[in-house]
Amino acid sequence: MLKRLILLCIWTPSIVSGQKTVIDYVNPMVGTKSMGHTFPGACAPFGAVQLSPDTEMKPHNIDGVYQPDAYRYCAGYQYDDKTIIGFSHTHFNGTGHSDLGDILVMPATGELHLDMGEAEHPETGYRSRFSHETESAKPGYYSVMLDDYKIKAELTATERTGIHRYTFPEGKGHIIFDLAYGIYNYDGKTLMANLRVEDPYTLTGYRITRGWSRMNYTYFAVKFSKPMKNYGCRNDEKVNYKGFWRKFNMEDNFPEMFGKKLTAFFDFDFAEGETIEIKVALSAVDALGALNNLEVEAGNKNFDSILKETQEKWEKELNVIHIDADENKKAVFYTALFRTMINPSVYQDVDGRYRGIDHNVHHAQNGNTNYTVFSLWDTFRAEHPLMNLIKRSRSKQLVESMLSHYRQSVHHSMPVWSHMGNENWCMIGYHSVSVVSDAIAKGIDIDREQALKACIGSANLSYFEGNADYRKYGFVPMESSSSSASVTLEYAYDDWAIYRLALTMGQNDIAEKYRNYALNYRNVFDPQLGFTRPKDKNGVFRKDFDLLDTHDQGFIEGNSWNYSFFVPHDVNGLIAQMGGDKRFVERLDSLFTMELPSKYFENTEDINEEGIMGNYVHGNEPSHHVPYLYQWTSAPWKTELRTHLIMDRMYKNKPDGLCGNDDCGQMSAWYVFSSLGFYPVCPGSDQYVLGSPDATAMTVNLDNGKTFRISAPGFSKKNIYVKAVKLNGKPYTKAYITHQDIMNGGELTFEMSASPNRKKTYSEKPYSLTTR
Repeated sequence: MLKRLILLCIWTPSIVSGQKTVIDYVNPMVGTKSMGHTFPGACAPFGAVQLSPDTEMKPHNIDGVYQPDAYRYCAGYQYDDKTIIGFSHTHFNGTGHSDLGDILVMPATGELHLDMGEAEHPETGYRSRFSHETESAKPGYYSVMLDDYKIKAELTATERTGIHRYTFPEGKGHIIFDLAYGIYNYDGKTLMANLRVEDPYTLTGYRITRGWSRMNYTYFAVKFSKPMKNYGCRNDEKVNYKGFWRKFNMEDNFPEMFGKKLTAFFDFDFAEGETIEIKVALSAVDALGALNNLEVEAGNKNFDSILKETQEKWEKELNVIHIDADENKKAVFYTALFRTMINPSVYQDVDGRYRGIDHNVHHAQNGNTNYTVFSLWDTFRAEHPLMNLIKRSRSKQLVESMLSHYRQSVHHSMPVWSHMGNENWCMIGYHSVSVVSDAIAKGIDIDREQALKACIGSANLSYFEGNADYRKYGFVPMESSSSSASVTLEYAYDDWAIYRLALTMGQNDIAEKYRNYALNYRNVFDPQLGFTRPKDKNGVFRKDFDLLDTHDQGFIEGNSWNYSFFVPHDVNGLIAQMGGDKRFVERLDSLFTMELPSKYFENTEDINEEGIMGNYVHGNEPSHHVPYLYQWTSAPWKTELRTHLIMDRMYKNKPDGLCGNDDCGQMSAWYVFSSLGFYPVCPGSDQYVLGSPDATAMTVNLDNGKTFRISAPGFSKKNIYVKAVKLNGKPYTKAYITHQDIMNGGELTFEMSASPNRKKTYSEKPYSLTTR
């Protein structure tokens, strides 16, 4: 009991004093069970290091054959596991494909093991059993007792350095570095690893991997708080040529270690209860950069002082929004807000150097910071628009990073899905153009000429996913892409984003060209079905078509029922395609209420029953805007109903509290916006479509020094419907609020009711490219 009270005091002193701070509400364990793919470990806001426990390593493939169990370990950790294999320094937040897990560290006692062993028999390796009873997680902090070793593990982090603190029992202890471990590992993923013992306190090294990032350079520097007594390594690869290195026994106290399957150990003597602190700094440039990162960020500081600084950073970042709500709702809200500030991540040394998309070393200019991890198919929808509202200076840096990517790219394109200095080309669309267009529409100071040039370059990569045929035919034919219908819909929206940007710049010829492209969504609507359907090059719709199937039907991670609503830039045109207002509302109602047979999702790894409401799929991104489409119709009150049902059912304060992958903050950003009572249905416009707030009051602290307050004094679990709206005390009758309205500061007041206002109409519907 005493140990647990001491642990509590370390990271939540505010609870002991009776006053909770914002970080006390955050629960990093949310989403660590089942589909969320989040990690519980320590990181600084938007930091390059995500130091977190890993509970298993399932290979991505064996001899080229995909291993489905790997999917569960996209973040390295699953809540239901009983053992921990170590603590690695890089993790994605909530992705549905993966990589990383760089530089695994594990403390141990007793017999030395250099294999991780098996979960059923942890004594066969260096892994250890653990219990959630001794596990604690808060922003910037993680702790657990490694039961097999009686070692207490604690983690914190700066932006570029992970800090470990291990409390040992009396006797000899080991610190193991497994440089062959990785998330989505496979035989041959590590191309080379190197570790140098610079002195009894200091290590340097690197690891180069070929995974989702096909050439990922991770340099590192390590400082121990006490000197090592002995060290060694093992390299499990067959080396056919050793040169004259064969003169040495390189496995025993030899200060330079190399290998593709390298595991090293370092021995120390400990008194009972003695601690060791280990600082591990990363760099994508070189080991000197890692050493400098370590010295600048953590050099003369101990674990507790770094923890305090990092938690103060989180407190500052999360205080951008204040919410008046019950304890549970605060936990869900601030956990979601926390998740929006993990990725994208800093990818630059403290001296400004970074490895570019061309793999050359660049130096950031004009005070910019380079970022990586752009999961843009997911995050263009709400994550980046949220940054444009609450983290505007950060958003500018993110866009500048995309423009640097464009300048360095041999493809002359901004990111599609990029991480660690590599384009991985995952998913569809060229959604960087949406992010750039939205940032400029929201007043972020970006070089518009450079931005438009980069957007046009990204949109005209002829060899990307049927793009040449899209320009030729006005749609992507089935022959050019297995996801042809969804690709067409997303290209059309992205082209609208370019149209909108060009229009604001007075580039009317370009604007008109891309306006025409933006209407290409019409070309995949089957007028007989009223749904989108893939075509061949002759313009013939696919036969044997299943509206509900997500496999081999011309759509990616969705079916025609869901994807047919993806025309965020021209909802009036979409309503016309579906047969008018009455029919459109019926379609939306059916989407949320129909029964979807289990055969359509039971064999789909990225969706499960918890993420589905009728046939509406909230557990994946293509439909996130759909509940707000009622605001263009004669039944706007149904947006209020649907959004509250989703918030209540699909976001919980528990380990399985996410209904799908968090996808680098997108799932969480949806919740943050929807809780506020509005949502960016069409990024690139300056409008947020109104919904219904999920708390009695919320205040957004804007970076211009003003505040914007959302008030719903009558809100309750039953009072979710909006009777009337006022802006700054005056009746407000538009179905949207503009970005400038918010930036001006003020108060948006919702009059709430337990029953819907079925006769409610708006003086202005939200933006649409065409009129009805």
